[in-house]
Amino acid sequence: MNRRESDLDITLPKATLLIGVVLVLLGLGLPAAADESALTDGRDVVLAGIYSDKWQSGADIAALGEATGKRVSLVGTFHHLWESEHGVPDNTDWQLEQAWSAQATPVANVEVAISAYDLAAGGYDSAIRKWALRVKGWLERGEGRSLLIAPLQEMNSNWVVYGQDPGNFQSAFRKFVDIFRSEGIDETMVRWVFAPNAWSVGPHQMAEYYPGDEVADFVGISVYNFGATIGRWTGLADSGMAALANVRSFAPNKPYLITQVGSSTAGGDRDSWLRELFALTASDPNVVGLIYFNFIKETDWKVWDGLTPAAGWNDGMQMEGTEYRWPLTTWFQEGPIPFTPYRGRFVDDETLVSEADIDWLANRGILNGCGPERFCPSQGVTRGEAAAFLARALHLPLADSDRFADDNGLPYEADINALAQAGISQGCAPDAFCPHDLVSRGQVAALLLEALDLPAQANVQFVDSTDSPYLIAINSVVAAGISQGCGVDQFCPRDAVNREQMALFLRRGLEMRLVDTCVPIRIGARTIC
Repeated sequence: MNRRESDLDITLPKATLLIGVVLVLLGLGLPAAADESALTDGRDVVLAGIYSDKWQSGADIAALGEATGKRVSLVGTFHHLWESEHGVPDNTDWQLEQAWSAQATPVANVEVAISAYDLAAGGYDSAIRKWALRVKGWLERGEGRSLLIAPLQEMNSNWVVYGQDPGNFQSAFRKFVDIFRSEGIDETMVRWVFAPNAWSVGPHQMAEYYPGDEVADFVGISVYNFGATIGRWTGLADSGMAALANVRSFAPNKPYLITQVGSSTAGGDRDSWLRELFALTASDPNVVGLIYFNFIKETDWKVWDGLTPAAGWNDGMQMEGTEYRWPLTTWFQEGPIPFTPYRGRFVDDETLVSEADIDWLANRGILNGCGPERFCPSQGVTRGEAAAFLARALHLPLADSDRFADDNGLPYEADINALAQAGISQGCAPDAFCPHDLVSRGQVAALLLEALDLPAQANVQFVDSTDSPYLIAINSVVAAGISQGCGVDQFCPRDAVNREQMALFLRRGLEMRLVDTCVPIRIGARTIC
C-alpha cells in the first residue's frame, strides 16, 4: 500500500467417441436433471473444478470423478490466440471438447505475450477475431455447448506481459467481449470472467483493473499456498482467499470463482488446507465454484495422480455443499446471470461493505445483534462486550475463579474471567475490569496482540501513537494486516471502537491478513506473495 487507509476503507475487507466410451465404462452417464436455483446464490454451494495435466484430459477428468464418486462441474483450460495456427487437431476445439466430453463446463484462460497497450490499440483485433471464430466453431457443435472465458488473467501481476496497466487492460478486456459479440457469440454461449491474482503487485490495486459490470459476468481470483517452496506455509487468508472481501468492495453483486487454486505438499497439512478451502468456498455468499491447478510446476500442486485423489480433495468433494451441475443452463441464458445479491442477517448494515463479515461472525456465535434484525454498527463497544466477543472467537475454556469485583452478575462475567485466565487481559485496575467503559482502539490492539500471539513489532509508526502505552500492540496489528490506522499517519488509539469496527478487527484477526497487497518473493521470473 502506498497510503494508509482507514479501517473501514480496507475491505475484507477455473470429443471424441473414445472419450464417450470411457465415460460410459466408468459409469459416468448423463446426470439427472438438477435444480440450479441455488447456483444464483453462492451460499452453501460450491461447484468443484480442475485443470488436467493430460492431453487426453477428458478421460483423466472422468477417472477423477469415478475415484471420488462425484464429477467436477468445471474444467480449467489455458489458451493463446495462435494456438491453432498449425495445430492438428485444432488445439482450441480439442481442449474445449475434452472438458465437455467429461460433462463439465470449460473455463478458458487466454494469455498472450502482448502488452495491454498494444492490445488496446487494436493491432491484434484480427488475431482475437480468429480465435473467437475457433471458439464459435466449437460452440456450433450444439447440444448446449457453452463456456466461460477469462481474458488476460492475473493482469495485476508483473509476470505477464500485459500486466500492471489498468486502463489499457480494461480496454483490451472489452475488445475480447466486443469482438465475440460482433460474431454473434452472446451470453447464451459465453460468459466473461475478470480473473486477477488475489494479491496485487503495486502500485495498482485490484479494483483499478475491473472492466465494469456490463462486460464482466464473474470475478475470479488465483489463490496459491507455495508452502515450504518459499519458506513458509500459508493459510487460506494469506494464500489469497481474504481478497474476496476486497472484491466485494467493487463487485458486490457478481458471482465469484476461485479460477486457480493450489497448495504445495511441502511444509504443512495440505489435506486440512483443502478441506477448509471447500468449506470456506461453500460458505462465502458470492463464491459459486473453485478450479484446482493440478500440475507440477513451481511446486507439486497435484491432488490427483491418475490413480488416487488426495484425502483432502476427496473429503471436499464429499462435503454437503459440493455440488455437481452440468450443463449450467442457469448461467447461459439471455441477460445478466440471475445472481441473488447478498442479503444478510441484519437490516441496518446492508449498505456497509463489512456486511458479509458481520454475518460471518454472527453465524458463528461470535457477535450478536443489538435487537431483532439489528446490529447497531455505529454503537460503541464496551470492554465487557469486547471480552465476550474474543472469548467466543477463541473458544476459551471457562475460568476456575472469579478475578474481578465489578463484573458480578453481568452476562459476560464468564467471558471476562476466561480472558483473564488466558492471560489476554488483566483488567483496568487491581480487581477491576471496568466492563461498562467503552473499549478504545489501542486497547483492542493490545487484546489482539495477546489473543492471536502476534509477533511484537516496533517498526511501524503513527504520529499519534508514539507515547501510547499500546505502541507495540498497535505496530503489531498493523504489521499483521488487521488494521491500517484511522487516517494518514494516524491510528487514533484513544478513540472508542464501534461495533462495525470491532467486527472488522475480529474478522481480520481471525484470518490474519486481509489487504490487497503482497510482500513480493521471486521464484524465477514470477513474483508471488
